[in-house]
Amino acid sequence: MLNDEEFLAERTAFMANLSSQVEPIVKPFQSSQSRIIDDNTIPYYQYHLTAKFKMLHLRDQSSVNDSLRAELARCKQEMVSLERNKVKHDLDQTIIERNEQNAELEEENVLLKSKLSQNVESINSLKN
Repeated sequence: MLNDEEFLAERTAFMANLSSQVEPIVKPFQSSQSRIIDDNTIPYYQYHLTAKFKMLHLRDQSSVNDSLRAELARCKQEMVSLERNKVKHDLDQTIIERNEQNAELEEENVLLKSKLSQNVESINSLKN
């Protein structure tokens, strides 16, 4: 399967080769009147080649548009996935920070309980 660049290169080479080989079947009669008409008209073979080129060009544009639409859809899906991953990452970070805070508070709670029990023992010893 050809990608867009290869297709365009082959088409351009084909059109250049075709236009260099094609000659009009009937040569126009040259008179002063035909020269005036010739200045304002193009030979049928040239018109035919131009029409074919335009048709190929439209098909190429359609193909490029389709591939761009597919790429856009893929990018949108990737953005949704990245946003979901960012939210998950942010939540994970928040959980880690909360766990660290809980660990610090737990240590402080243990120290305060220890200090409180020492104070209670000290008060009990002073009462006796």
